[in-house]
Amino acid sequence: MKTMCGNPEFAQQKFSLHCLTPEIEALGQEIRSLYNKIPSVEIWNLESINGLLAQISYCFETGLMTREEMAAVYAGMRHMLENVQRQAEYGRKFLPGENPLSKKENFKLFYNRVGLGDNTIMTLHDGSKTLFLNYDSLNYILTNDEAFCNEVFQNIQTIVRRSSLISSVSEKQRTIFFNILYAKLPLVAMQNEKMAS
Repeated sequence: MKTMCGNPEFAQQKFSLHCLTPEIEALGQEIRSLYNKIPSVEIWNLESINGLLAQISYCFETGLMTREEMAAVYAGMRHMLENVQRQAEYGRKFLPGENPLSKKENFKLFYNRVGLGDNTIMTLHDGSKTLFLNYDSLNYILTNDEAFCNEVFQNIQTIVRRSSLISSVSEKQRTIFFNILYAKLPLVAMQNEKMAS
């Protein structure tokens, strides 16, 4: 909100691990729990976390975030990646600490080596398609235009056919994929440490 949107409410504020009210945290958990019930297909690549890593680096480099806060955010990213990896292993979405076997199989994760992600979201519901196009880090444009949605759906299907399914199967490829993502975390942390010295 501060750096991307220039929101004046945040002009003088630095990053804080404790900025969310309990109500917002509870709402976030409720949204996450509801999302975990919706069957989904995700397409990731080795660049999927780079935007977030760049934002963390920026906040640290400009003094908006302390070294301790940066370490805590990296730990949170690692925790998130570990949970996504477990979800991919089981082919089910669940919260940390939940028994994955108590959930329905509702998660397919594909690894695409070529395409760059743009955070496009397409929903299929009752025979209709809705497309959410990301036009910056925080905002989406929504369309139900049938011709455009069908074209994007076909493009997504082509990407899926050219990607590797790494959920429920392909344990070796899934492990390699996530190990590469994990390796980016300490590399970025070490680079930021050098810059701070």
